[in-house]
Amino acid sequence: MYRVSDPRLPQASRPEAPPDLRTFLDVPSPQGPKSPCSRHSVPIKPAPRPDSGDGSGEARPEVPASAALGSVPPLGSVPEAAGAPGAGAAAAAAPDEDRGPSPTDRTRIAAHPEAKPLRVGIFGRGRLGSAVVENAKDAKGLTVAWALGRGYAPRSPVDVVLDASHADAVRDHVEWAVRTGTDLVIGTSGWSVPDLAEIVGDRIGVLTAPNFSLAAALMRRLALVLARFAASYPEADLGITEKHHNKKADAPSGTAKSLAAALVEGCPRYTGWSLAPAAPGKVSVASLRTGYEVGFHEVLLDAPSETMTLTHEARSRDLFARGALEAVRWIRGRKGVFSFDDMAAEMLDPLFRMECADDRGTR
Repeated sequence: MYRVSDPRLPQASRPEAPPDLRTFLDVPSPQGPKSPCSRHSVPIKPAPRPDSGDGSGEARPEVPASAALGSVPPLGSVPEAAGAPGAGAAAAAAPDEDRGPSPTDRTRIAAHPEAKPLRVGIFGRGRLGSAVVENAKDAKGLTVAWALGRGYAPRSPVDVVLDASHADAVRDHVEWAVRTGTDLVIGTSGWSVPDLAEIVGDRIGVLTAPNFSLAAALMRRLALVLARFAASYPEADLGITEKHHNKKADAPSGTAKSLAAALVEGCPRYTGWSLAPAAPGKVSVASLRTGYEVGFHEVLLDAPSETMTLTHEARSRDLFARGALEAVRWIRGRKGVFSFDDMAAEMLDPLFRMECADDRGTR
């Protein structure tokens, strides 16, 4: 039989049928062990000024973000409504109602259309933020309360915020989310908050995602397998190519860094990555910024007598928008820092415990 197996993944005595791909994005995932492939071994360095794609010229709220981020009430406090003394105390007395459903209650939103929808806020009105707003119009169980351009403050409390802004705003948004008790999904790239886990603790849930595509998460797992193969193939080199539109300023992309981390994890010949030309012991990464490419990533194994390539190409930003909305649902009520790989684990990990049906019982 043929088996692809990660020794750190639990092995089943019988092959398991994978969940239906068509239903995955509609099924909330229970909290479980984090994927072993989700921790990056390559540090992510900030770019000088990553592209936010912002600048929509949308109507601005009255309060600048600099003031609001510094004057948000402490975690757990609830402001009183104007003209209603004691309203804040009454709201604080029922935190579960404001906080939303627990992880075990998450399915109630889908099961009961009359249930209170998840209120979502968005930092950033660029390409990703705008796509999320558009896709949310048809999404069940959630509503976008506000979507703000660069430099402006939240208009009202929400359950979860998607950060689709720019790298140098991420730390401020993390601190704001902790102060207000708001779960957070970080969907921008090029940022670096080394003490993220310490800031977040167990106060809120934070999910980080350089790419919201389930297939891209699968590609990272396949890259790890390819790297393990290359470890016993000394003549083979590993490399990565990525292409994006000409407005994306950071390079390489966050997805390329994640793929490089998988290659380093799987092949001991490599200790990190470097932009081409390759440095000794480094995975060579080539980046191209031109035209209107949504996102293209390629992992290459190159040997004297053969090559092997893994490729993922996004054709529409709707792909990322739908993944971002599912990430917003998934992080609600969890505590700590997670990656998109953690969310994808329940769908993808069983695929690596499958056997080829034609080969069962032949050995």
